[in-house]
Amino acid sequence: MESKKAKETILNSFHENNNSHAFLIETNNINDCLTDVIDIARQIECEVDGDEHCTCKICNLIKNNNNPDLLVLRRLDKDDKEDEKIRDIEVSTKSKKLDTLKTEITTKQIDGLVNLFRTTPLVSKYQIYIVFEADKLNRNAANKLLKFLEEPNPNIIGFFITDSFDKMISTIVSRCEIYNFRYGTDNILSLLDITDKEYEKYFDQTMKLVYDLEHLKSYELITNSKNLSKKERNEILFIFKLLKRIYTIKFENIVYNYYNNLEFSNQVLDSISVNDISILSKRILLIDEIISDLNKNSIRDMSINKLFIKWV
Repeated sequence: MESKKAKETILNSFHENNNSHAFLIETNNINDCLTDVIDIARQIECEVDGDEHCTCKICNLIKNNNNPDLLVLRRLDKDDKEDEKIRDIEVSTKSKKLDTLKTEITTKQIDGLVNLFRTTPLVSKYQIYIVFEADKLNRNAANKLLKFLEEPNPNIIGFFITDSFDKMISTIVSRCEIYNFRYGTDNILSLLDITDKEYEKYFDQTMKLVYDLEHLKSYELITNSKNLSKKERNEILFIFKLLKRIYTIKFENIVYNYYNNLEFSNQVLDSISVNDISILSKRILLIDEIISDLNKNSIRDMSINKLFIKWV
């Protein structure tokens, strides 16, 4: 879902007193998503009407990163100290280099959160915690958080933000209301020539297929193809058409330099490591051949395996 619409949906659930106690947000831009989630928290807590220019006490505290009822948990720098207040909080992490960060959000950080949230909110309606890069929770830390999720307190709200949904611990996922915050989708939808609904349904699946084609050998691809072959023929066709479009974008960018200046195209362009136009053209023709086979109602398994076997 486009980020603005998703944000409005979550805010409306609070206005209607029909909100969840925990939200898992998968996104393609984790830093912008953090900024939006903090603004959701501000609007939820606002003493007036949630306007972006509001100067009420709560809004000012959140804008200045001083609200004791709003905590952001993130991976710490190697030199950071995990003090008992876990208040080493930054609204913007854009200046952080990920390779300088610890690999996990630790149990000690979660213990600090639990201890701070034992009491009622100090200044706000809710106590809100945001887990930034929630896929970095180690299993013990995640289990510590389950108390908040299994025995929800109506005054405690959690947001889990990730750009790696497949790495999330299942016990967390199953207890959250899930949203997608997509940024730049108007542009990328135009680039891919698909609708918002098609993007949500097929883009991640197709990008996973691109990754497999770029990194796995033929026999590994065939072994991993069962989930794809189980889909309906029209779904497989759409995935292959989107696959063709992605490789065509890469080809056109190399030949004509069409998309280098479009920031939102990086995810598509960088997913394909090959820069040889001869190889790319052969791949596009092969995908076209498989699409033709599927349109002729050929056996799905055979068509998919044909792609994997003949891939160059």
